[in-house]
Amino acid sequence: MNSIFFIIVCFFFSTQVQAQTVLKVTGNEVLVDTDGNEDFSQGNNIHIIDSDLNISGQGKVKKVSAGGSKILIELESGSAKKGMTIEKVKVSSERSHRRSESTKTMTDSYRLFRV
Repeated sequence: MNSIFFIIVCFFFSTQVQAQTVLKVTGNEVLVDTDGNEDFSQGNNIHIIDSDLNISGQGKVKKVSAGGSKILIELESGSAKKGMTIEKVKVSSERSHRRSESTKTMTDSYRLFRV
């Protein structure tokens, strides 16, 4: 009985999860079907993920269709093939970068006075 419940739950989640899938690759341009699952805008950095969940390529969003159901990515490095998936690269904020730089400076100063 538990195995039937598990199979039903797995089926439900697998039908609800939609990945952004590469539809077509032409030269260094990659057409992706997003199903409107995520907001993409021109200039977003993108990782292209292969079936082993490794980063196969990197690019930037060149165009977004009306409604956001499809995007065109300009491939900057690596490769892409039909059926691969993509993910938006999360960019750290400038504020957190400044904070890490100030922490590094304080640590370096501490090391100078510790001698």
